[in-house]
Amino acid sequence: MRASLADLTDVRSALRVQLESCRFDTPVVLDRAQLSSLSLRGTVLPALHAERMHLNDSLVWPI
Repeated sequence: MRASLADLTDVRSALRVQLESCRFDTPVVLDRAQLSSLSLRGTVLPALHAERMHLNDSLVWPI
């Protein structure tokens, strides 16, 4: 999937957020998001903005 904008500012989710195998042209924004867990496995992004983001469980980051 190719996306140009992912702004999840202030999002609250008790479910796992999965942005896997994506290619973003613009930064992913997660400022003040409150998430159970986040997976970015296989995702390409120019930047990640996550000021004051809170994760209850895990972060899966691309290697």
